[in-house]
Amino acid sequence: MDEVLTHMDYNTITRTEGQGERAVTRLLIKTLMRRGDKAFSGLMSALEAMHYSHVTQRLQSAAMKLRMAMEDEKRTPALTPFVFRAGSTLDEYHAHTNTTVNK
Repeated sequence: MDEVLTHMDYNTITRTEGQGERAVTRLLIKTLMRRGDKAFSGLMSALEAMHYSHVTQRLQSAAMKLRMAMEDEKRTPALTPFVFRAGSTLDEYHAHTNTTVNK
């Protein structure tokens, strides 16, 4: 199998270490997801082989949450901003907001 992470991926991930464990985990998972299922399963297999099941459990949990969040983003319509102009009323704003959200 090809490398799971490139040298550039490794450098990018290690630069986020000061941002907290969640930031590092999210970036790692996003990177692996871009590489495809083989990369993620390759990392998980390597961690399991080294007896890091506690790490694989956390990564699987984080990956599931990230996938769910990404699916939610796809289903949520983008909001069209309301531009206030001279003479705009709050009723117009609320009508715009309600129709944009309910599309």
